[in-house]
Amino acid sequence: MLRINDIYFADAKTGWACQGAGRILKTTNGGASWTEIATGTPRAFLAMHFVDAKTGWAVGGGSVYRVIYKTTDGGNTWTAQNVPNGEALMDVFFINATTGWTVGMNGAIFKTTDGGANWVAQNSGRAYDWLECVYFKDADIGFVGGSEGLLQTTDGGATWTFTDLAGWVDDLVFIDPQNGFAVGAISSQLSKGIDGAGTIDVGGGGDRTWQTTDGGKTWKETLQSGTKWLLRAFFTDRNSGWGIGSLGAIMKYTDALPLPAPPSNLTADAIPRNAIKLTWADNASNENGFHLYRSAGVSGAFRLLTTLGANTVSYTDTALTFGTAYWYRLEAFNAIGNSALSLDAFATAGYVVTVEQDREIPTQFALEQNYPNPFWSATTSSARGGGNSTTFIVYSLPQPAQVELKVYDVLGHEIRVLVNEKKPAGVHGVPFDGQGLPGGLYFYRLRAGAFVETKKMLVVR
Repeated sequence: MLRINDIYFADAKTGWACQGAGRILKTTNGGASWTEIATGTPRAFLAMHFVDAKTGWAVGGGSVYRVIYKTTDGGNTWTAQNVPNGEALMDVFFINATTGWTVGMNGAIFKTTDGGANWVAQNSGRAYDWLECVYFKDADIGFVGGSEGLLQTTDGGATWTFTDLAGWVDDLVFIDPQNGFAVGAISSQLSKGIDGAGTIDVGGGGDRTWQTTDGGKTWKETLQSGTKWLLRAFFTDRNSGWGIGSLGAIMKYTDALPLPAPPSNLTADAIPRNAIKLTWADNASNENGFHLYRSAGVSGAFRLLTTLGANTVSYTDTALTFGTAYWYRLEAFNAIGNSALSLDAFATAGYVVTVEQDREIPTQFALEQNYPNPFWSATTSSARGGGNSTTFIVYSLPQPAQVELKVYDVLGHEIRVLVNEKKPAGVHGVPFDGQGLPGGLYFYRLRAGAFVETKKMLVVR
């Protein structure tokens, strides 16, 4: 019985497998049964790749020939494609229906931009290496594994750089743009060959896996054990994967990478030109970035505002509506998942605590209605994730004046002195925190020279 060289599933039911002697098998019931598809070639198929349920390629060959076949009807029929003569092709990968690469023995790399009708050789710089596997993130960034290590390109394969891993790389898997794995064996302890039926014989070994967490810029060896040779890998997520290899080896990979710690001390400060500046403490060293959420108004739903990179500790939200209250919350994320949310932070656009120098000097004294009104004591505000119980009071001075701004309860008892000093002409804002106040009606009064005005505000528990 011929060995299965590669297998590929387009969905839970439809999949294909390839073998030596030109055999391709297809299942439409999740592998419960398989049907052999005639290809018209006795050549061995060593690898295959599909971009959808209809379009795919199978590659292979032997010590003196190479083959590429294509299907456009889900594997029911296969057509040979032209490729320069040479030794076997070991893997194939397409990023879409037109652009793909295939790699093989003696450093062979070929690229197509017309679905395989034409293949152009690329210079790997590794003329004596077996190139075993190929993977591309996009049209520019790709990787090739082989008998000595890894090749990487950032220009679609026009140029390649080599990383010596002191190991034979047989398969590459990326779980997300940053996290990937390579599997194989120790180069100095193995032998490999293809027999006349297209069966890959392997000997020796000493399994190896390598991991990248920075998109392939660097690779770290993560496994050194045993005498088997890992040939293929499959991962369900960053935390769990399986490798298969020589002598019937099946190995499982697990990594207890924790979720990132949640950010803390999120603060929101209104700044000039209707913007709000956010700052927070980054408490994790393993995050891939942050999700920042925003809610406009008291009852607005939180929606994702932006995604920020790792190690970010500030963000400025711009082009906001003057007088509108905005709430924010933040979470860190990595390949495993999302952290807990931070406590909420709150600010009102345009209500800047210091003098707004970019505005014209007011023409008259004025005391504005506080915003938001009503606002909340600490108990009620915790329903929004522990957010601020803060309202803002804005007042205008047409000229410098001694300012007194105080808060009173309904019995006339003084609750808080917010301002008691001389202020320059301009528009001023001051926050008032209702933490610990009983719910009810309160008054705030402004004295500025001869000007006196009082307004009501409501605290809700």
